[in-house]
Amino acid sequence: MNMKLQSEITFNYEDNYYRFELSEDELNIRPLISLGHGVYAQVNFDKFESKVISVRYFNKLSLIKNASI
Repeated sequence: MNMKLQSEITFNYEDNYYRFELSEDELNIRPLISLGHGVYAQVNFDKFESKVISVRYFNKLSLIKNASI
């Protein structure tokens, strides 16, 4: 699967529109990736070693509730 990192994630949930905008630092250290079907992954990288240190999975509701990702 080939995915392109996006600086903006948008979706509708229960008649509301949500938009998450990621800074350049967030794209490099903890990008948010849409996996499809309302599932998202936040991949956390060690900025010194460029290694994945964790992955958090969200559905739309949990992403809204954890908006300070």
